[in-house]
Amino acid sequence: MFGRKIFHGWYLVAVGLIVGAFSTGAGTWAVSLFVLPMTAELGWSRPEFYGALTVRSLAAGFLGPVIGPFVDTKHGPRVMMFATALSLGLGMALLKFIDNNLIVFYLIFGLVSALTNIGGSDMMLSAVLPKWFVRYRARAIAIASSGAGAGPLVFPLFVSAIIQTWGWRDAWFALGMASLAVLFPLSFLVATRPEDMGLLPDGDDHRDAVAGAARRVEGRSFTRGEAMREPSFWLLAVSTSLLTMGLVGLQTSWLVYFQETGFSAPLAASSASAFGVGSFSSRFLWGWLAGRFAPRKLMVVGTMITALTVVPFFFIGANYPLLLLVSLVHGLALGGNLIMRPLLVADYFGRNHLGAISGLMRPFNTLASASGPLIVTGLYELTQSWYVAFGSVMLMWVISGLSVITAGPPSDRKPAPLTAA
Repeated sequence: MFGRKIFHGWYLVAVGLIVGAFSTGAGTWAVSLFVLPMTAELGWSRPEFYGALTVRSLAAGFLGPVIGPFVDTKHGPRVMMFATALSLGLGMALLKFIDNNLIVFYLIFGLVSALTNIGGSDMMLSAVLPKWFVRYRARAIAIASSGAGAGPLVFPLFVSAIIQTWGWRDAWFALGMASLAVLFPLSFLVATRPEDMGLLPDGDDHRDAVAGAARRVEGRSFTRGEAMREPSFWLLAVSTSLLTMGLVGLQTSWLVYFQETGFSAPLAASSASAFGVGSFSSRFLWGWLAGRFAPRKLMVVGTMITALTVVPFFFIGANYPLLLLVSLVHGLALGGNLIMRPLLVADYFGRNHLGAISGLMRPFNTLASASGPLIVTGLYELTQSWYVAFGSVMLMWVISGLSVITAGPPSDRKPAPLTAA
């Protein structure tokens, strides 16, 4: 019986890993490969193309605070995962038939795909897995978040090959069908909390006195209203938003930048794979560190290092080995940032209302995600300088790290033993 409980909890980690790979690989990294062929054929500007990402992010932002409390209910995450599979898969597959009508593009890729930003990887990392794990939380989130690193490792090369062979329309359709075929069945496996199944976090057993004594204790769970009254909530929201703004802004321009500096589309795509190797492998290192050091301090260090790793982008030139090395190092640095945020929120505010609290942060994150690509590509269009565009990303990450420094835990976060519902 004990083995089955452990297996079920860690099976959710595997689900989170796969969903994360599709969310970042198909939903973010692969998108930049469509910029040049679609704008050339359909006559759109780059800001017009990236506007669809803005629409998707804004729609998700409006839905986040409403859907957040639903994610804390017994069947909420499973329903949201179903909706995510349908919105991501259909939203991309339908683009095979798009014409140059920009409004239709915004409706399909913007509105139809909006739930992808709420009910996929972010939901698993911020509202589901922290409820299933306490003692092993850092390890579980580290493994699940490695899917975000696996996404750029696999999808850019896959999509680039299809675009080169059959064109961008068939690439969208293949990406959508693959997302639907994988994510829809996984939806049946999602469960909100171990208590809903008569279990305890970390696979502990009610009848196991040793496990109960060894179980890590947590402080009380804050409601959404209580969390809003804590300065640390707002500081974490600002920090996460700036991190996301720079992350999405850089990643949606990454492959365009390297193609314009002289690399072919397949070689540029391989840089994303190198990033994915670094990002994927670093999750386990950062997860190990999070079990031994304060996640808050690790997030500050990781954010500052990540900002510094943007500098070598400007000195790659036509050196392909250097391109791969720089991409790998950037992935190694960035990997830890995406682990620490859900750890901090869960550690600061408890397990019971994570969906509602994360949903309340969603509008800030959404605005950042929506504006990131427009800021980066807009600065480039305005100045014709990637130094300015990517320099803005570095500034966002530096301010993000400074915000975390001041985000101390709530003053009344006192330990209290975990109990089953």
